[in-house]
Amino acid sequence: MKDFVVIDFETANGRRSSVCADNATYSRTALGAYTRPFDESCLKAVFNEYGMEYLDYEFHCTLAASRRNMKLPCHQLHVMTEACGYDL
Repeated sequence: MKDFVVIDFETANGRRSSVCADNATYSRTALGAYTRPFDESCLKAVFNEYGMEYLDYEFHCTLAASRRNMKLPCHQLHVMTEACGYDL
């Protein structure tokens, strides 16, 4: 896959729309997230909070993919990205 955006959200409190930090890597079309269930729910909550229409984006979970395909000592984001040749 050549065209993708990878996101990783942090929230300030228990509300998914309280996104206070994000990391994004852009290429073009698909969305990937380190922990897809959490990050996708945050994105949907932010869209909802601001009354924006949420498009049904195709999401991929990079954590699940790394666990399936990479033999690493752990699958923390910085370890996984370093193994792929990226420096966060």
